[in-house]
Amino acid sequence: MKQMRLLWQLLLIALLVTMGTTEAFALRIETDTVWQGQLQFEEDVVVAPGATLLVEPGTVVSFVSHKNRPLSLVVQGKLVAQGTESEPVVFTSAARNRQPGDWQGIVLNGTSEHTSRIRYARISFARHGIQGTRARLVLEDSVLEKNETGLTLLKAFVGGAYACRFTANTVACVWNQNSGFSLTHCLVKDNLKEGLRCNLNSAPEILHNIIQQNGEAGIVCFQGATPLIRDNLVEGHGKGILVEMKSHPEIRWNDLTGNDTAIWV
Repeated sequence: MKQMRLLWQLLLIALLVTMGTTEAFALRIETDTVWQGQLQFEEDVVVAPGATLLVEPGTVVSFVSHKNRPLSLVVQGKLVAQGTESEPVVFTSAARNRQPGDWQGIVLNGTSEHTSRIRYARISFARHGIQGTRARLVLEDSVLEKNETGLTLLKAFVGGAYACRFTANTVACVWNQNSGFSLTHCLVKDNLKEGLRCNLNSAPEILHNIIQQNGEAGIVCFQGATPLIRDNLVEGHGKGILVEMKSHPEIRWNDLTGNDTAIWV
């Protein structure tokens, strides 16, 4: 009897652990798939390794808000979201009164062996508009707005963002753990706390951007970060560039104007 009771307890624990995983209630995409039109999800969506998700111009993808567990589009394979200037792809919250953090965001995990591409997209009201680990992404001509963080680049995230706009996020972009993702010809404006934050030995290239009126600082360098910061306009902050905690940025040929302090070390 005791052995039978112990067996049932172990089975119950295994069931609870399984229910707690991200993919337990997820829609899994196992083969190449095309999305178009209006799509709304009440569960996580997982693009499995080896599968490609193609999102066509004008497609609107929304996720129902769950306060205890915000939903994600998890990409373990490849994502190609190809909008146009007149018909962008939209990833957003399905809530009536939308707020930053309503859904988790696009999560790229372990996809560095191939490149996901997002062009002419609008990503909003997520905890992290795009985040990931050991991933490769090319992001072009897109808008990330009203997220808690526009981009959260975790361990070994590479690729680049070109001609994108980051606005009204809490923080536009955060680099961590050896991420080298570059930011080029982007507009980083009116984010609530900081524009760009380089952490944990990250080494991004921040080139030819306009960085304006972002909360406390335009660019923050922490914890051993070594970014190359070159040819940017950094304007209208309390601190234009904030450098501390053993970080070693290379700062060249920037226009730092209208800040209370241009560079604070």
